[in-house]
Amino acid sequence: MGRFWTIKLSAHLSKLSGWFHVPSSCLDLPSLSLSISLPFSRHFCPYGKKRVIELACEQGETAGIVQLNEDEAGPYQAIPQPGASWQPEGHPVVQPHEYERGGTAKLLTLFRPATGILRAKGVLSVTNAVLHPWLKEQLSEVLAEIELKSPQKELPPEAERPQCAQWETWLGHPPRGKPLPPLRIVLVLDNLAGHLSCDLVLWFFEHGVMPL
Repeated sequence: MGRFWTIKLSAHLSKLSGWFHVPSSCLDLPSLSLSISLPFSRHFCPYGKKRVIELACEQGETAGIVQLNEDEAGPYQAIPQPGASWQPEGHPVVQPHEYERGGTAKLLTLFRPATGILRAKGVLSVTNAVLHPWLKEQLSEVLAEIELKSPQKELPPEAERPQCAQWETWLGHPPRGKPLPPLRIVLVLDNLAGHLSCDLVLWFFEHGVMPL
């Protein structure tokens, strides 16, 4: 019989967790423990994070929801970069001799693997004040496109939707508190701490976005 271990979650993680069975080797527990219950949160077990993301990538779109990946690329040095160009014969392109450092820049990205569409914006920093408004803006545009193609009023009841289109699949339990709108997007985020901001997470749920 498998042995299960109980782990007490910190307050901010318990709001995001669902329960997920992974091998006990993930936490270097004794081999006699066949499995361990861990939340979906990426902050506990890389194996758990990988499996949930695989589920989103493999079955999210087939269940009728949009699967997106968010990341921040960079940093890039803000200096002139050599590259290919057309030049008259005998007049090669030249670069300025001054080397003035211009700091660094990053690239905010929101990618949908199913279509290959990439939404991106160059920024000088990735603070919450920069990232959150941009991410909400882009997700709002995606949600508007989804609503045009599949109006909310035409969706079946939650219990009749495909399993991966139900909140319970990702939360690990039925939604609690006030009713949530139909799940529309599963959003895979990177490890940036700002993604755990309470106001951003609440915005996600209020708009039918499940963060992973």
